[in-house]
Amino acid sequence: MVEQFKELKVKVKALLVEIEDGIDEFNKDQDFDKRAALIPRLNKKLNEADQQMKDIELEVGVLKEMGQEKLIVKKYNKLQNRYKETRKNFLQQKDNFETQKNRREALKRPRSKGDQIERDTRGKLIDNLENLDKQDEQLDGIKKTAYNTADLTIAIGKKMREQRDVILSAKGEVVESNRNVMVGKQLINSMTRQECCYKALLYAVIVTLFAAILTLAILVVYKKVKK
Repeated sequence: MVEQFKELKVKVKALLVEIEDGIDEFNKDQDFDKRAALIPRLNKKLNEADQQMKDIELEVGVLKEMGQEKLIVKKYNKLQNRYKETRKNFLQQKDNFETQKNRREALKRPRSKGDQIERDTRGKLIDNLENLDKQDEQLDGIKKTAYNTADLTIAIGKKMREQRDVILSAKGEVVESNRNVMVGKQLINSMTRQECCYKALLYAVIVTLFAAILTLAILVVYKKVKK
């Protein structure tokens, strides 16, 4: 079941990428006919994504019944959020385009000469409204980029904090190691001084014994000579 979920997820992500790229192309292209041709193709891709998401929901339901939903819940939620956002964005673009299309068709309808001024005025108004719609679309793109940048900044900040914690932990370990080294050096110096004292004491004992033996030998020789 998990493998089937992964396969469906890959298909949905591929469809979402195609739809998102199509929306970007739709917003960049100023040719009305090309934009009109993109709508049915993107709508077909969205229908395919809708069906794939329904299949995924069924797989998730089966995994929940088996108690294995923890294996895919995060990935499923992330995919679902992306799907909803892409779907909403496309439908908004589609509605805006349909509105522009209806306005253009209304302008093409035959009118009397007396309505020419009104027609020209409405044409200019429609052009201005279309420009406003395009600006709104551009603002939506800028907002989306800003949100993505903010998420990336937050992720980088979190990563830097983690690295800082690691560095501080390593620094604490280095300080503790240095402290242990200093204690070791002091212990070695103390042992060295004690060793020197023991050696000096030993040498003093040896010299004393040697002097006593020498004195004793002299006395023995002196007594023998005196006799």
